[in-house]
Amino acid sequence: MEIVNNLAACLLLVSIFGCVSCDFERRMRHHHPNHHSVQDVASVRMTSPTKTNSVSGFLALSQTQYGVKLVGYIIGLTPGKHGMHVHTFGDVTTDGCTSTGSHYNPHNATHGGPPNGIDKRHVGDLGNVVADENGVALVRIFDRVISLSGPQSIANRAIVVHANEDDLTPNANPGPRLACGTILKTKKVTRYH
Repeated sequence: MEIVNNLAACLLLVSIFGCVSCDFERRMRHHHPNHHSVQDVASVRMTSPTKTNSVSGFLALSQTQYGVKLVGYIIGLTPGKHGMHVHTFGDVTTDGCTSTGSHYNPHNATHGGPPNGIDKRHVGDLGNVVADENGVALVRIFDRVISLSGPQSIANRAIVVHANEDDLTPNANPGPRLACGTILKTKKVTRYH
């Protein structure tokens, strides 16, 4: 019986790696410059501006053909929803993250949030992140309004997470700024399709 199980495991591994190998070979035969693109990427190391809380986190951003993907985590939050926004300035040196200015809003739109378009929200309105019972928010956002280059670029600005939920209305009050970090563009990445 052990021989049969070992044989089955070997066949499974051969079929998995064989398929991977075939796919890799197929891609290599069909490789030419039109099948890859250079992609802007950025990162944000979020820290608390005060000694009264221990909120921190890390976000990775990548520009796609259709928008920007943000993934990462924020820890030290109270359980529940917390507003998250791109603020105008990347200066995160002051107490309370006040040097980041207001929400990034180059089109003077009213406050809103995803999935609203550019005419019904600030460019920097990213909605809410949700912290679990341990105070950890796993961030997975895809946004079609922000960009890492061009006229709506958020590069060198700041991302701020707030104490309260953003209700995404024009009169929203997400509360004090708990943590912030500068959006730093890194080396461009080549993606193969």
